[in-house]
Amino acid sequence: MDISACSGWIPRAGGTHDAVSFRLMEPIGPGRNLDLPPNAKLLADKAYPDGGSLLTPIRANQMPSLNNRDRRQAQRFNKLLFKRRVKIEHVFKEMKAYKR
Repeated sequence: MDISACSGWIPRAGGTHDAVSFRLMEPIGPGRNLDLPPNAKLLADKAYPDGGSLLTPIRANQMPSLNNRDRRQAQRFNKLLFKRRVKIEHVFKEMKAYKR
């Protein structure tokens, strides 16, 4: 991964959630300073806005409007997304432990 794609992230004081920092940074997308490769997506939790370059879980309040097949697919998608994100969160934990 080209780490320069993350150069627009600005660390905030102490307890500021990552999603707040994401909303405050400049937009990501083709032809912008913070560009991603074509079809690249960022894994995010439900605190982040839906759409664009972010893959966020399908929310529980969206599930009732889905038919059974789509609901099962949404549940599988959420499970896979959470599995990937857990690995990333573990890397963050190791980075924080190393920093100390």
